[in-house]
Amino acid sequence: MNDKTRHILQLTGVLLALLIIAGYLTASAWWLGGRQDDTPCRNLVITVEDSSRYNFVRCSDLQDYLKSKHVQAVGGTVGIADARRIEQTVRQMNLVRRAECFRGTDGTLYLQVWQRCPQFRVITPLRSYYVDDQRTIMPTSNRFTANLPVVTGNVDTLQTCGELYDLVHYISTHEFWAAHIGEICVDDAGEVTLVTCRGVKEIQLGDLSDYVRKMQTVYAWLSQYPDEGLDDRYRSVNVAYDGLLYARKNEIQPPKSADL
Repeated sequence: MNDKTRHILQLTGVLLALLIIAGYLTASAWWLGGRQDDTPCRNLVITVEDSSRYNFVRCSDLQDYLKSKHVQAVGGTVGIADARRIEQTVRQMNLVRRAECFRGTDGTLYLQVWQRCPQFRVITPLRSYYVDDQRTIMPTSNRFTANLPVVTGNVDTLQTCGELYDLVHYISTHEFWAAHIGEICVDDAGEVTLVTCRGVKEIQLGDLSDYVRKMQTVYAWLSQYPDEGLDDRYRSVNVAYDGLLYARKNEIQPPKSADL
């Protein structure tokens, strides 16, 4: 037997071995899959993964919702199609962000659910809602209220999901402002006022053009004069005008201005 023949035989043996392994794996997957498809579901275990942070959705809500959609898992077969159907049904809930359903070897179905993540609440004369971290409108809940910044005024969804979202994100990710600002008010002219929790009660930004620079100006003033800015001496600070900061005291007197 020459080297060429030996090499051909070796390759043939390797190919046959691979075909046998592939056939075995395919048959095993088919057999196990078929057995699990016929296994009655003994239990449905539901976990809301982020329930320590938000409580918009409870396990009982998910069970009731599935029942209302005529999705009855317990007592029926446990198949991949059933798990996918449960996932798709749960994802239709407007407070659910993500859902995953999988089956155990003992016939138990496991459903994991993640809630949507609100970033701030919007209260207008006509409606109230949250905006989540995907810049999408999210309904409120009668059961749970998230402790978040609030945007008030006559604003539309284009604003709240656009430039106002950017402003709230800037505030929420800034250590100082996140601890000091609780409400963002927008008047009919589109002028923005920040309501603080301490010290100066209002920061008047005007429109949202160059709002980062405006807030940096206020932060520099508060850092330089903390005894004045962080007590009740001043009622408001206005940085709506380019390069200027106007501080108005609580007592009725002409406003004080400072060029920066």
